[in-house]
Amino acid sequence: FLAVLIFFILTQQWTLQAVSPENRKMVPGNVWLQLIPIFNFYWQFVLVNRISESIALEYDRLNIERKEFYPTRAIGMATWVLYFITFIPVIKSFASLAWIICFIIYWVKMNECRKKIIANKGNDLLDAERELLNQQVN
Repeated sequence: FLAVLIFFILTQQWTLQAVSPENRKMVPGNVWLQLIPIFNFYWQFVLVNRISESIALEYDRLNIERKEFYPTRAIGMATWVLYFITFIPVIKSFASLAWIICFIIYWVKMNECRKKIIANKGNDLLDAERELLNQQVN
């Protein structure tokens, strides 16, 4: 379990590192704070929001089309809500299975977003073109 957790946290860190510094909603190294017991219950939700906001801003900067306003947010929130539901004895087994499925989907989706950002890094040249057009119009 620890190895899986470390690779998951590394994916979060790598995703934030792929985002340009001006669009990051947090320092990539802060993802490791989720290893702090008890604090991590709160920090998971902070991470989901900040990573999804960072991805959204970077998608906008690189003109990457997105289906969700905040990529990874919905599945990330569902993942951690289901995790907490696993502590309810009556529905623990169902919630555990649902949590594992959502966790894998969230992890894969975050990694896909990272790959899209890396693949479209050259699109930032469009920002300069857009600025030049705005200057010509004004």
